[in-house]
Amino acid sequence: ANQDKHAGEAPVFRRTLENGDTAIALFNATDETITQVLDLHEYISVRDLWRKEDLVPSTDFTCTVEPHCAIVLRAAK
Repeated sequence: ANQDKHAGEAPVFRRTLENGDTAIALFNATDETITQVLDLHEYISVRDLWRKEDLVPSTDFTCTVEPHCAIVLRAAK
């Protein structure tokens, strides 16, 4: 998996799945809540796998990651 990291943000891991979709995972290993924005413009569909909700891919996704929690998305181009 490829990791994107910026100061003050949760690590973002991206991996291409067998069918060509992209798995995107954000992990917050800190003791503080982190809020960050993901650019999802390149995808035609995005699903939050924990919440079982489809997201609007034509917009930036602002996510809040609680301490010691994760967000996992599945995105298709």
